[in-house]
Amino acid sequence: MKVPLRWLREFVPLPLPIAELATRLTMSGTEVEGVEQTGAAWPGLVVGKIVALEKHPNADRLQLATVDTGASAPAQIVCGATNIAAGQTVPVALPGSTVGDMTIERRRVRGVVSEGMLCSPRELGISDDHEGILILDDGPAPGTPLADALGDTVLDLYITPNRPDCLSIRGVAREVSALTEQPLCQGDVMITEAGPPTDEQVRIRIDAPDLCPRYAARLVRGVSIGPSPEWLRGRLEAAGVRAVNNVVDVSNYVMLEIGQPLHTFDFTHVRGGAVVVRRARVGETIRTLDNTERALTPEMLLICDAERAIAVAGVMGGSDSEVGVGTTDVLIESASFAPASIRRTSQALGLRSEASMRFERGIDPAYVRPALDRAAQLIAQLAGGSVCRGVIDVYPQPEPVRRLPLDLATLEKLLGATYRPDAVERTLTALGYTLTPEGERAWTVDVPSFRRDVSVTPDLIEDVARIRGYDEIAPTLPSSPPPATQVNPWLAFEASLRALLLELGLNETVNYPLTSQESMARLLASGQQPTGADRQAVLPSLRPDGLAALLPRAITVRNPLSPDWTTLRLTLLDSMLRTLALNARHNDRVALFEVGRVYEPAEPGTLPRELRSLTVGLAGLDHPRSWQEPAQPLDFWSLKGVLAALFGRLAIAPVQWEAGTHPALHPGRTAWLRLGATTIGVIGEVHPVCATAYGLTGRAYVAELDLQSLAAYTEPVVIEAPSRYPVVEQDIAVVVSDETPAAAVTAVVRQSAGALCRKVRLFDVYRGEQIGAGKQSLAFALTFQAQDRTLTVEEVNEVRETIREALAATLGAALRAG
Repeated sequence: MKVPLRWLREFVPLPLPIAELATRLTMSGTEVEGVEQTGAAWPGLVVGKIVALEKHPNADRLQLATVDTGASAPAQIVCGATNIAAGQTVPVALPGSTVGDMTIERRRVRGVVSEGMLCSPRELGISDDHEGILILDDGPAPGTPLADALGDTVLDLYITPNRPDCLSIRGVAREVSALTEQPLCQGDVMITEAGPPTDEQVRIRIDAPDLCPRYAARLVRGVSIGPSPEWLRGRLEAAGVRAVNNVVDVSNYVMLEIGQPLHTFDFTHVRGGAVVVRRARVGETIRTLDNTERALTPEMLLICDAERAIAVAGVMGGSDSEVGVGTTDVLIESASFAPASIRRTSQALGLRSEASMRFERGIDPAYVRPALDRAAQLIAQLAGGSVCRGVIDVYPQPEPVRRLPLDLATLEKLLGATYRPDAVERTLTALGYTLTPEGERAWTVDVPSFRRDVSVTPDLIEDVARIRGYDEIAPTLPSSPPPATQVNPWLAFEASLRALLLELGLNETVNYPLTSQESMARLLASGQQPTGADRQAVLPSLRPDGLAALLPRAITVRNPLSPDWTTLRLTLLDSMLRTLALNARHNDRVALFEVGRVYEPAEPGTLPRELRSLTVGLAGLDHPRSWQEPAQPLDFWSLKGVLAALFGRLAIAPVQWEAGTHPALHPGRTAWLRLGATTIGVIGEVHPVCATAYGLTGRAYVAELDLQSLAAYTEPVVIEAPSRYPVVEQDIAVVVSDETPAAAVTAVVRQSAGALCRKVRLFDVYRGEQIGAGKQSLAFALTFQAQDRTLTVEEVNEVRETIREALAATLGAALRAG
């Protein structure tokens, strides 16, 4: 928020230098982001008064102005502007001064000497208006430096969302008053009322009191619309608000001064003289002041007349009731609206204004009447007309007073400093609190209604600390040791995953959790039905028809920023395939992973679930092209190797790899990953139809893992010293059914071999006439070793026999002879 100091001084004296004031405000929580000096670039510019005006003798479009500049003789200045007249006060650039990049000189213009230049607002750098000369208000004497008459210092403040009371000149003045212990001037509002009572001409009804707790209005008749005086335009422009006309400018001025947004209606266009505050109806529309037809929803609050909507409450007015050149009667609205309602409406319509920003943060309902009266006073003063008698103020349930206890012992205990009771009283009273003593060192404190952020006693203590100054609190070391660092297990687990995958040569990607149903539907483009999926799996993508069943019910955003970001993702496969396709167009080798969340929609009566997932994707070549060796493409086994290495580094129990199908993956090149009875993931080559849908031109391989189940099976890594004794290596060939997966055989061998068997490695698969149809021979290399002795042949043969019996009993397998 921009605060011109000339305006601020009307409410509080400023005894401090500007730099010190800015520091004090910043240290108290009202950050000064910048200080702008208006008029610093105006040396040599003075206030002048036009004493005579005549046509240029040699040019039809030029005029000769005789201007009193405070010198002994008036200056003759040639000017082409048409908005000047004798008697006006104007800014004058005398010879030798600089305006922008131009140095003013005494020179001839069409045969007549011009002794300076009259300046427009744009030439002075105070606005973009270049249509005429800046006409000043009467007051400054001719010859007064323009910087003294018009210059100002503007503080650019950052107001935190919890302090909407500081989004006004009066609010900032209150903070300055408390910081400097200077008196705060509230200002008096004097209104002369005339004509019929307002309540005989206007009717107000609130149909949505939950969204509009208070609505007040005044009627001003017989106004004349025109430009605002220079003092008002100058203040608005210094505060960053464009001037429009005297009535609209008054509503903006009062909003900046008091903090209460207002709206003005052309009363002749308020049909039936009625104002109804209600929710929008299904299919209702309104044309707003920016001449845009906007569709409304029942969650939005409207201001209506007897027949139609005339404004979107707290956001923007309607074009049908806009105050314009022909307006003579003005209805002034001052109201309080529910912050959440205004926030949702402004975001849904894509409209954000100074007014909506204030309503979103929470406006004090007590501001409604003072702002309304101030606006009526200024409109009558600047636009003429008469203020109708009385005010309509609908406020069915006034807010109760909030009271909090405060005692000096608690304050000093929390802050670690001592304070005098009178200093505490002065500080809180200056901030608008009302204190009732409860003994010598305690009070009951009435919280002002504009302090929406104060709800508990520590809030009062914080106000004392920040206003009195944090430098009054002496630094002390803690008397107890700092608490031990609490490690979040999930963050640690995910960090270890990232580190391991980076070591394996992959790059991490981070995608928005938002996608679209159309994008995720591409995963189902093949129409392939899943086989081998687990109905009890945690991730939707690992269940039969999980994606197909949940996609229509996926969690959607009501007001998406983009059509591509409408839905919370059900799987990381969608974002991985999009990222693979993008990067494969620019790189020979793409190896990516993402650790993220997926979102499962809720069943009736339950809440949605946020699930942790990991996806890995490979595409392109195994290594960059080189003259040293031919390029090899990445394949299924490359991805399997990455996952196997990851499982090994995490000390996860042996994972079973079982063939199956998945809608997004190639049949015959897909495997489900299981730990015992739990399905933890899926791996495979991307289905050609799915790849085409995502724009992948080559083969790609992806995997998605359920991190919650994966973490549950992670075992502590046990470091064991290498054995000093020799290993014994033997090979066995196991004949099993052609349909028995090698993983099942490996699991039986590992389980039955016991601790003496250190490694089990499949190195050959044979199918042929020697073992019969429907059979396969799986050859394994077994490594035996003991930690405390050299194994004997008898011990190894005993283990081998145990393996044979377990294979026969479990899988009906036999060891192949020779």
